[in-house]
Amino acid sequence: MLASRERVDPKSVVVYFTSFSETGFELLIRCYVSIADWTEFQGEREAINLEIMRIFSEVFKHTGAYAQVIPFKALVNYGSNEPTTPTPIQSEDK
Repeated sequence: MLASRERVDPKSVVVYFTSFSETGFELLIRCYVSIADWTEFQGEREAINLEIMRIFSEVFKHTGAYAQVIPFKALVNYGSNEPTTPTPIQSEDK
């Protein structure tokens, strides 16, 4: 899905199964989008995230399991070739 999007660099798409958690599994999903305008970039980011949620919802509704999306902070070393581990954003209600 990501590599077929017009504004996504197909060579940048990375999807890794990173670990198991107490309630399931964790994935790292990353891609680079060639949009300079911040507002337009946010729209594309939202469209990508919603499509990922739709795909997971479709898969999990047939298994009886459920999916929980955990938001991540932006990668701080954007443009670096060094791998970065995303950090979960702490919920306001905790």
